[in-house]
Amino acid sequence: MRPKPLNNPKASQKWEAFFSAKRIVIVGANGAGKSTLALNLGAMLELPVLHNDGFALTTKWQHRPSAQTASLREAALAEPSWMLEGGPSILNDQTLERCDLIIWLDPSDMLRVWRIAKRSVMMTGRVRPEHPPGNREWPGRRQTSFILGAWRKRHAARAVISGTLATFDGPVIHAKTSEDLARLMQAARKGAKAL
Repeated sequence: MRPKPLNNPKASQKWEAFFSAKRIVIVGANGAGKSTLALNLGAMLELPVLHNDGFALTTKWQHRPSAQTASLREAALAEPSWMLEGGPSILNDQTLERCDLIIWLDPSDMLRVWRIAKRSVMMTGRVRPEHPPGNREWPGRRQTSFILGAWRKRHAARAVISGTLATFDGPVIHAKTSEDLARLMQAARKGAKAL
């Protein structure tokens, strides 16, 4: 279900929602490119970017209790405009009720795993932009376990997202390829005429 030309009525509705949306969710499995897209699109569309990891993590890769994470996220989603990025867990009732549009990033599993490994090496000793201070990237046992987990759970993550979005009444843009992403960025820069 990739974005189609605007002469397709259903696709037209999706793109109209994209141009007018003030509350956008970017969802995908680990390594899908959510944070990068959110930061780029958020700057272009002038929407504040919310990273789910920013709510969930404290320091040294420790996670807050799920109830506390949910409370922080809910407070942020009460604002009139935002772009939230995260994994399947963000597709809860409150998020679905509040958002205007969902962008599902769904690249190949091999590409996702490669990205996870690559960013771990490239960001060694540094904190990724979407993470709170005190969560530095260090290749090692934790990261190896994370990569293996991303591969083992690849089918489950896709099934959860697909199943949840099947019940969502709003517009969904399903981006699977670099061409799909390029079209999104072009649309953000130039508007409907770019399509």
